[in-house]
Amino acid sequence: MKTVFKILQVTLLLAIQNLNTIAQENKAYNFYGYLQSEKTLFFSDDFNDDGNGWKNATTQNGETFIQNGYLIFQSTVEDGAAGCVRSLLHIDQRKDFEFETRMKWIDGDDNKSFYFVFGKKPSEWSRFNFGLSGNGYYLIDKSFQNEYTTIVDWTKSSFVNIKDYNTVTIRKVASTIYYFVNGNLVHSQPFESFYGDEIGYQISAKVNISIDYIKVYYLGNSINSKADYSFYNLAQKNTFFLDDFNSDNNNWANAVSTNGYAYVSKGYLNFKSTSPDGAAGCTNTISGFDSNKDFEIESSMKFLNGNENKQISLVFGKDPSVWSRYNFGFSGNGYYTIDKSYNNENSDIVNWTFSKLIRIGDFNKYTVRKISNTLYFYVNETLVYSMPFAPFYGNAFGYQTPQGTEIAVDYLKISYLSKPHQTQLDITAPEITMTEPYIKKEQKITETNKQIIVKGRVADASGIYEVVINGNEAALDQSGNFQQVVKLAVGDNTISVRATDTKDNSSFYTFYVNREVTNATQLQPQEIKPMFDPNEKRIALVIGNSTYEGGQFLKNPENDANLMIQALKNLGFEVISRTNADKKNMERAIREFSEKLPNYNVALFYYAGHGVQVDGMNYLIPTDAELNKKEDCKWEAISVNFVVEEFEKYPNNTNIVILDACRNDPFKSWSRGGERGFKAILPTSGTIIAFATSEGATASDGDGVNGLFTQELVKQLQIQQPIESVFKKTRVEVEKLSKGTQSPQEWSKLKGDFWFKK
Repeated sequence: MKTVFKILQVTLLLAIQNLNTIAQENKAYNFYGYLQSEKTLFFSDDFNDDGNGWKNATTQNGETFIQNGYLIFQSTVEDGAAGCVRSLLHIDQRKDFEFETRMKWIDGDDNKSFYFVFGKKPSEWSRFNFGLSGNGYYLIDKSFQNEYTTIVDWTKSSFVNIKDYNTVTIRKVASTIYYFVNGNLVHSQPFESFYGDEIGYQISAKVNISIDYIKVYYLGNSINSKADYSFYNLAQKNTFFLDDFNSDNNNWANAVSTNGYAYVSKGYLNFKSTSPDGAAGCTNTISGFDSNKDFEIESSMKFLNGNENKQISLVFGKDPSVWSRYNFGFSGNGYYTIDKSYNNENSDIVNWTFSKLIRIGDFNKYTVRKISNTLYFYVNETLVYSMPFAPFYGNAFGYQTPQGTEIAVDYLKISYLSKPHQTQLDITAPEITMTEPYIKKEQKITETNKQIIVKGRVADASGIYEVVINGNEAALDQSGNFQQVVKLAVGDNTISVRATDTKDNSSFYTFYVNREVTNATQLQPQEIKPMFDPNEKRIALVIGNSTYEGGQFLKNPENDANLMIQALKNLGFEVISRTNADKKNMERAIREFSEKLPNYNVALFYYAGHGVQVDGMNYLIPTDAELNKKEDCKWEAISVNFVVEEFEKYPNNTNIVILDACRNDPFKSWSRGGERGFKAILPTSGTIIAFATSEGATASDGDGVNGLFTQELVKQLQIQQPIESVFKKTRVEVEKLSKGTQSPQEWSKLKGDFWFKK
């Protein structure tokens, strides 16, 4: 009876957990799922003034101004985009959060784009974009080191209000990010960490927009969150040190470095740097302070006069003998920063960030709180940053001011926190140990049997929920032992073991098995058909464009083409080649190639360089192309179909098209940002078409001499294997090296077998 009752308890618990999960998911993708009481406003700007300095954050291609409660952002050029972004907050990406802004196309070219930009790091040219156009389209993309990747291509939607205000919302819940237009979900995907903290807007040339507001929320009820300032009340703060500066009992006047002076007067500590070219410090060692406990450091400070652009700091954890300390800094004009110094070498933790939390010209409360293994930083009782706690260098606390700057300090208080910790979340994944086969992660073994038994042991403090091997649940006993029979395909096999505990933490153990076929049934010589056509004649056209007129330059295509030329010659191809070819030279090369096709039964076309998709048509860009608008491609560029259609005349041949293009789009100012990446081409009979990356995406120009795709493709060409295997293994390697950001694709209608290396 007890067993039955326990089973019912477990079943009920799982049911409740499932309902909670479903409820959470509903809140995530239902725009109205979160009540206002479950949203904690972290940052907002309703543009009643320009307190956040948007005007000074605008690039030279545009201008901004505040008008009647709106931010007006205008393009001032005929060509080129303009940006207006600011570092106004540091969002804790471990939390659930939401961005919301309301934008309207005012006038200009309604076929061009305007974006909400978030997670931007300007020093790396990296950011995320959620874009609209004046004629009813939306787009989601990202840029990493100025290499663009389309997430959702331009899509016409009735959700977009044409030439009216649109509310754009980005919501992160758990490990998923959701995109809404006017309360309608348009896309969701796994959450990717932001590159930086900047948010703002971007517009194409000849576009003017109006922005009503921007708001940033943390999601979920934060009342019981230990990161919330109100989590600890006064009774739970045991004061260890307090100086309210009613007297100078702690002798701050003599705690000042030679570059400044301090005095206590009327309940305040006044401290000033007198150095013409340096900062001054004023710190006291507080004996007996134990940073291993949970604690709070708090001080109220005010900028009085001097340099309002320089850093004033609450100094803590300082060891003056080795010039090491932590700083929670602010400026007289409303910025804050967090940094540290070790052996006089400074490191930024949070770069200078403007915040309306700081009351300019008034006292502001700065709090540093340690709870368990985390440090939390607050400005006027609002959390602005958290980070893992690291041991302090020493027990000196106090202040620092820049040259010629004076501050007033109301009090300095250090307390131990006595509130019991809440139960810590279990974030530890199960531990997997393989016993059969005995193999380490990511290693490879060879097997001749048609199947193998996968055995192992899994352990986790919260209990194991399930073990799944290649998508099938494995048998599992009370001690955590598991096993599963896995069928093997001839050739390479991936075995993936996933173990999940009762707290939904998962770990993975992946290894590889190559199944070789034994000669159980020996073919007789007369039964073996020749693998290659002895009369096979091969021809290739290779074009690589790196140096473009007008300053557009690609590092690798010319090198890629030269590498491919040599590889193909070694494989028996007659090669026609061009590098850095203008339109006339490209057309002449294609014509020469086409005229020779009737005399060959294997034909290969390879192109590396700029390529672009316009209205579903793929174009190769000659070095002399003048492309001011997308319609120019029809006259200035060369359609991929111009080459592919030549292959249609020879369906019984082996026809191969390889396109290593789709690099960073140099034409981002086109209508709605331009369509980045090539569109898939349906191959004709007897043809295989291979792309360096997936449809609509861009390919990496590579860190070395060659691009990733061609670098790996040439390696595979030199291995004896079918053509399909060449491209498959190239894809595997490129995905691995690019960490999944680039995935080559191919489409085939080949009629027979073909091997590059005989």
